Amino acid sequence: MPLFSVIIPAYNSAAFLPQALDSLLRQTMPGFEVVVVNDGSVDNTQAVIDAYCEKDARFRCIRQENAGVSAARNNGLLAATGEYVTFLDADDYYDKDTLAAFKTRIDETNADLLLGRLCMTSGERSLGFHAMADVLAKEPGAIDRFDKRLLWNFLVSNKCYRRAFLVENGVRFPATGFSEEGAFFMDAVYAGGTIASAWDSVVWYRRHTDAEGFSVSQTANVKNLESLFGSMTHILEAAKKAKGTDDLTDDYLQEVLYKHAHILLSQFYRALWQMDDAAQALCVSQLQSLFDRLTDERLAAVRTANRDLRLDRLSKTKTDAAKRRNLFCVRRTSGWRIRANRRVYRCCALRRCRCLTRRCCKRCCGCRYPKRRRRQSFCKFF
Repeated sequence: MPLFSVIIPAYNSAAFLPQALDSLLRQTMPGFEVVVVNDGSVDNTQAVIDAYCEKDARFRCIRQENAGVSAARNNGLLAATGEYVTFLDADDYYDKDTLAAFKTRIDETNADLLLGRLCMTSGERSLGFHAMADVLAKEPGAIDRFDKRLLWNFLVSNKCYRRAFLVENGVRFPATGFSEEGAFFMDAVYAGGTIASAWDSVVWYRRHTDAEGFSVSQTANVKNLESLFGSMTHILEAAKKAKGTDDLTDDYLQEVLYKHAHILLSQFYRALWQMDDAAQALCVSQLQSLFDRLTDERLAAVRTANRDLRLDRLSKTKTDAAKRRNLFCVRRTSGWRIRANRRVYRCCALRRCRCLTRRCCKRCCGCRYPKRRRRQSFCKFF
């Protein structure tokens, strides 16, 4: 039996899948298998998978009708035979020592769940390491399951799970298309196993550029809003059960609600200009519902963190937003722009911009000063 099963869901991933599979061939630790689940791809994905399966007996393929990434991962988990499982997206890839680093920490801690590092990339550029993943990966001892920092590290790619632990506790990916990774990860966390860090295990996570096209989870629409609501409700109910309380004023449950509000604001409300009328109405309705459940202290923290949006009165339509001095990201074929004071300023080539004022946008993106050196350190991905 191999020590690791690496599960890769693939849907129309022929352009990126070879890099992911090559990173597995380069692993310094040989004791693993790779289960690639072709989720009904209509491009050349299957041919790529077949080539690697012929090249190396550790690679296996499962084919299914298109059913979504959650179903693909769950089917891969059922087919896995390794003592531990990891989940790698078809457009991400491992460092050559990723699995070896997980093994080292398994030998040291015998943990049920390990947390590694996550390096963000976009095109050929490295965007740096995920800050919260790094903080958790540095922890020398066991990590408490109610550590709030875990709520800010939903991605599953930099995690390693004991397979028997997942099976015994019935941990599966929910059938949602947005934040399903968070629901799966937190179910595993609340199951009560030992959680440890793995600093030397690095996963490279891809943020797609305009030219590469946006993934499903990068689109602001009704389907994703409903999926997010379902996933975060799932996490909230699991947290209530694990904590043994339904009191929403509990500090940890407030953190869950705060995280939901953060995702809604950063990935949906700030993209108001992309949405149709139904998505706008649903987004505002969900935000208002969250605000009603947040304590005064937490609501004040949300408003402080997003003071540019003036959340004392939510903009319900594009026309309403245009009348105010808010900043909203809007996608154009030439890149991302910022709308401020009814004037449009060109933002630099990043997918999101944290700039909170028109002046800052000028400075860091060179909107009005093309000869001035761009200070992209002001711009960060949400």
